[in-house]
Amino acid sequence: MKIKTRYYLTFLIILTVQLSSCQVIMDLETYAVYADDQEISIPDDVTYIKDVNNSLAPYLGTFIGTYNGNTITFTITKLTETDWITRDILNIKYKIEDANGNILVQTFNFPDNSHDISGIYLDSQGQYIAYYHGFDATGFDECGQSGTFSLYINPLSSNQMKVYLANSTDILLQDDCPNGETPHVFPANVMFTLTRI
Repeated sequence: MKIKTRYYLTFLIILTVQLSSCQVIMDLETYAVYADDQEISIPDDVTYIKDVNNSLAPYLGTFIGTYNGNTITFTITKLTETDWITRDILNIKYKIEDANGNILVQTFNFPDNSHDISGIYLDSQGQYIAYYHGFDATGFDECGQSGTFSLYINPLSSNQMKVYLANSTDILLQDDCPNGETPHVFPANVMFTLTRI
């Protein structure tokens, strides 16, 4: 009887561990429906928003382009991040150089998600939406140098990425930003194109 009880208890423990470690996965495409519609929220049992269809793959790599004489380089990788939920996102490190090759700003040496452009989601139109916080002369800055990036790669021309930065509309407080608004280093509120290298 003791042997049967031990086997039964062992089986129950294994079953409990297995059930407690189960993840409920939602793919990026399904999540886009929820993210695009602020009236609905994802089911409570979802634990992981995963790139099961490899939808982020076209965005991975290094892209470069020029706008107003400045050369802009994005290096894009995929990360699995856990904050309010576990999710696959894009992390974008960047460098901007002037026409003489002087580096105006770069994040290649920073830890992931520190000053990078951080992924939010892939929307239902196939654009990747990411949030951006910039720099000023003293370091990290939210005094106007922030916004939302929309990245789009046309499946028919996968080496070209259209990029748009919508300026943040946050209200700047004098106490928080004594020097006023910090100008963007990226082109803001205009479309620019980067090419995969």
